[in-house]
Amino acid sequence: MDLEILLEKCPVINSLYEENLRFCNAPIGARQVVTPFVLGGKLLRPGKTLLMPYRQLHFNEEVFGNTAGKFDAKRFLNDKSLLKSTSYRPFGGGSTLCPGRFIAKREVLMFVALVLFRFDISLAEKKDGRVPKFPKQDVSIPSGGIMGPLPGEDVILRLRPVKA
Repeated sequence: MDLEILLEKCPVINSLYEENLRFCNAPIGARQVVTPFVLGGKLLRPGKTLLMPYRQLHFNEEVFGNTAGKFDAKRFLNDKSLLKSTSYRPFGGGSTLCPGRFIAKREVLMFVALVLFRFDISLAEKKDGRVPKFPKQDVSIPSGGIMGPLPGEDVILRLRPVKA
């Protein structure tokens, strides 16, 4: 696998990566209050920490269009300006922007490429023979990162090595 090809010559995979972060991520930013101010009718005093959930920004229809609530693997391919939008903050923002974001992207792209290259993948059948539905996200628990599935809706995959 050539990582530079994945990063530079696979725009659909890169768009899929960004859309997955937009859709399945619940980043949180933290700031210290330095001067008193009122927000939503509440007085915030200096020295307090303000936590800012960014997930809501990722569903802003003014930025991501009227399909913001739906997963679109080509969203970032069709509109490259979204990567620079202040409403797209999968790794936080400002001085707390995650320094590991570049390594994380490389690791994820390499892992996905290797799995797709080496295995045939399908959802595993349940014990009763039914093919499971794709799981729903558990949005009830603030995660500060990638959200997991609802309890009991884990993804169970069947991997079969690709024949050489």
